[in-house]
Amino acid sequence: MGYLSLDKGPRVRTFSFSGKGRRYFIICIVNLLLTIITAGVYLPWALMRARRYVYSNMSLDGHAFIYKATGGSILLSLVIIFIIYHIGTFLIVNWFFIPGLIILALLFLSIPFMMVKSVQYQASMTSLNGVRFGFQCPMLSAWWYTFALPLLLIMLLCVVFYFLARFSASWDSGMLRLFMLIVCGTAGLGAIYGISYGKWITLFGNGIRYSTYCSTANITLMECIKKGVIAYLISAPFIIVVILLMGNVFHEVMVSRMLRNDDHIAVIYSQNYWRITLCYMLFFVAMIITSCYFRAMLRNQFLNNLTLADGAIALRSSATVTGIVLRELGLLLVSAITAGLAYPWLKMRYVRWLAEHTHVDGDLDALELKDDPTPPQSGPAMWISRGMMAYIPFL
Repeated sequence: MGYLSLDKGPRVRTFSFSGKGRRYFIICIVNLLLTIITAGVYLPWALMRARRYVYSNMSLDGHAFIYKATGGSILLSLVIIFIIYHIGTFLIVNWFFIPGLIILALLFLSIPFMMVKSVQYQASMTSLNGVRFGFQCPMLSAWWYTFALPLLLIMLLCVVFYFLARFSASWDSGMLRLFMLIVCGTAGLGAIYGISYGKWITLFGNGIRYSTYCSTANITLMECIKKGVIAYLISAPFIIVVILLMGNVFHEVMVSRMLRNDDHIAVIYSQNYWRITLCYMLFFVAMIITSCYFRAMLRNQFLNNLTLADGAIALRSSATVTGIVLRELGLLLVSAITAGLAYPWLKMRYVRWLAEHTHVDGDLDALELKDDPTPPQSGPAMWISRGMMAYIPFL
C-alpha cells in the first residue's frame, strides 16, 4: 500500500512536459533509418521508442509516467494478423470461397474486440508513481459502438439522403438543390461521427482504472452530435467550391466516356490540370481542418467531463479549440514544407502546450494507492490484439 507522494500545495495541479526537439529529432532519424534498413521490420520498435520518450517526459507534479510496451509484442501481433489475412485470401484465390470468406469476416468483425484488448495492453504498460493503469469495458458494447452502430447510422443517412433527393427533384433551382444536399449530407456525417465517438468516449472514460479507483465520464451525447455537425459543416463550403470548379469538367468527361472518345478525355484532363490540382488541395484542406476541429472539440469534451475516485479527482482542459486547431494545422503545414525536418520540434512544442493546458483538480494526497499485483493479461487473444494500436483522437 502506498500514497501518492505529492507535496501539500494547491488543489489544482498541471501536467508538465520536458521533452526536447533536438533529442526527439535524433530519435526520429534513427527510427527512420532503422525502419528503412530493416524493410519496415523495426517500425513497431520505432513507434514504441517515440511513445516512450513522450511518456517519460510527461509528469504530474514531478512524477513522470512510465511506459513499458515493447516493439516485439506489437510485431508478433501484426505478424499473426498478417498470416490470418493471407490464409483467408489464399483460400479465396484457390476457389475455397466459403472458408476464406469466413476467416476474413471473422477477422474483420473481431477488430473492435482487438481494439479493446490493445487498449488494455497499453494501459497495463503505463504507470504513474509505481501504479499501473487498467482498462475494462463490455466487449459487446465496444463492438456495437465501434462497428454496428456507425454502420446502421450510415445506412439510415443513405435512406434519408435518398428521400431528400427525391423530394427536391422538382425544385426549379438546381444549384439550391445541390447546396441543400451537400449541407444535409455533411451535417448527417457529422451527426454520425458525433454519436459514434460520443458513445465510444463514454465507454472508454468509464473503463479507465487507476489503483482501486474507477473513472467516470459524464458525456452529453447531444453536445457530441452538435460538435460533430459543426465540425463537418466546415467542409461544406470547400465541397461546394470544388463542385463549382469541376462541374463542367465532370460533364465533359462523362459525355466523352459515353462517346468512347478516350483521346478527348486525356485532352480535358491536360487542359484542366491546375484546376484539378486545386480541387484536390481544397478537398484535403477541408478534411484536415474538419478533422482537427472535431478532435479538438472532442478532446475538451472528454477531459472536462472525466473524473476519478467518485468525482474526488477531476481532469480539466484549458486549451481552446482554436489553439489546438491552429497548432495542429501549423504542425502539418510546416512539416510538409520542411519535408518533415521541423516535425520533431513542432511536435514537442505542441505536446508541451497541451500538457500546460491540462489540469488535475482535487486532493491527490488523499488517494490511497496500491499497485495491482496481477500480471498483465496474456494468451492468444492478447497476442493477436496488441498490434491493433487503437487510435484515440480525444487524448
